[in-house]
This record gives sequence, structure tokens and C-alpha cells, in this order.
Amino acid sequence: MKPTDELLTNPYLLGRLLGFKDLTRLHNKWIKDMWTHPRAAALMASRDTFKTSAIIITGILWQLLLIPEQSIMLNRKTFTDSAKIMRAIISLLETAEVQALFREYQGKGWGLKEASDKRIFMNTKRADPAAGNVEGYGIGDSKTGTHFDVILNDDIITEKDRYSAAEREHTARALQEQINIAKPGAKLLYTGTPWDKKDSWGWIEATVKNRGGQVYKYPARDIWTQLFSPDSLEERRAALSPYLFSANYELEYINDESLLFQNPTLESMSPADFTGGIAHIDAAYGGNDTTAFFQGIRVIIIADVLKVS
Repeated sequence: MKPTDELLTNPYLLGRLLGFKDLTRLHNKWIKDMWTHPRAAALMASRDTFKTSAIIITGILWQLLLIPEQSIMLNRKTFTDSAKIMRAIISLLETAEVQALFREYQGKGWGLKEASDKRIFMNTKRADPAAGNVEGYGIGDSKTGTHFDVILNDDIITEKDRYSAAEREHTARALQEQINIAKPGAKLLYTGTPWDKKDSWGWIEATVKNRGGQVYKYPARDIWTQLFSPDSLEERRAALSPYLFSANYELEYINDESLLFQNPTLESMSPADFTGGIAHIDAAYGGNDTTAFFQGIRVIIIADVLKVS
């Protein structure tokens, strides 16, 4: 067997060649379980376990090598999130090592016809010219007139789904609409981490099973020591609320009585919104109630004239 054949038989080795040195035989199983299932598969795993590096980036490149005629839709929470993955894949496709690998398997004339945040199109893809090899979307983007062989969802359920009923409804609608753009016999794939007992993971599991697919679950207690030290998991347990640790790392839901605000409204703000405010959250706030303040998202709770940011 040639070394390059070994890369295709064990795709985690391809990932390591690409620079993802943390990938192990566990990730090899993840990639193969997801991408080789004929109908549908979902993988729910603890946070920080290299799911995207393995299943999404390495997995997509593996598939591009094996099946150049295949069209893949990549869905993430926002187009910005999707574009980051598309750029990562393009940067790898532009390296001399990866190009040599593709030319070995797909001919010396292999090349990229298009490479952008939105679309990757190889010149070895001749069927269905309307669809690229990989196209990236946010879950709210218009997909009218598009149809794909594989619909791949990565981290479309996030902390926003934990804090907002409106966001959970938006995610649920977007997932259901994907069924309409799948080609007959298309494969549906889902990867990520649960955030709330009301999020869309229940719908995902039911959909995958109804299509004869497989749902894989990897809580931290089963895999953490294969990747990291036990102490690092305890550090995360100490830093997070019991509810959030249970959801993100144990893949289980417990009652979260610590939430001060059960259904806050998530909105964007400008500095002008602070003018005339009569309340604020202390920047040194150190409690476990992350509905009051959490990094990266401003929570606005409006009750009469009171505005808290």
C-alpha cells in the first residue's frame, strides 16, 4: 500500500498531515462513522474535542479526494462562521503537499475553478455544474434553487439557543427547511454539542433515526483522558455552572434553577444605547448566572423603563 493510500484508508492521518496533530484514532472513527453512513448520522460530543478539525475540515478534504463529483452544503450558525471553515479548507488546498496529493488521485490537470468564502469548485467536478464541491452557508441564508448530495451541519446550535427561545425557533425552522433542498437519497450529517434541553438536538436525533441513520454520543467522561489530562476537565467543571457543564461536557440536561432570567431577549447594541441608562452590570461581576452577563453576547432585558446591558 502506498503512503497516500494509507491516508485515504485512515483519514485522521490525512488530518495530521494537514497540521492537526491532536487527531487520534478516536477521530479516525468519528470521520469514518459520519462520512460513510449512507443516509444520515449525528455526532454529539463534548466541547473542545476537535470535532470541527476532524469531521468537518479533514472530512471534507477526504471526501473531495475520494468523490470529486459530490456536492456538499456546509451549514454553520452564521455565514461568518461558515466562511472561516471555507477559508481554512482553501488554504490547505493551496499548499504544495495537498495539491500533489490531489493530482496523484485525480490527474495532473487537477485544479480549482473557484475558491471563495462561499464556494469551492474543482475542475474535476463535471456533474451538476450549478453546485460547487463545497458551498458554505449560515443557517439563515437563502438556499432557494440549490440541491446537494450531502448536507453537513456543524455547530449550528450554540449558546444563543440556550438563552433565547426566538433563536431556538429560528434554528428549528432552518433545520426543517434543509430537508427541501436535499437531493433524493442525500446524506444528512450533524455535529456539535448540546446547550439546552429545549434546543434542536431532540429533533436532530429523531430525524436521523427516522432516516435509518445513527446517532453517536461521546460525553467527556468516556473520551477526555484519551485527549487531555483529567485535571483539565475538573478545571472546566469548576469554572462552569452545573447546568452548562452537564450540557456541554456530559451531554445531559439538569434543572437550571440558577438562571436569573429564564428567557432573555438577545439584541445588538451601539454605544448610543447606553445614553441615559439607569442601571448597569458591574464589570467585575463574578457569579455563575451567565444570563446576566456573558462574553461575546449582550443581553438586554427590558421591563418598562429599565434597560440592563
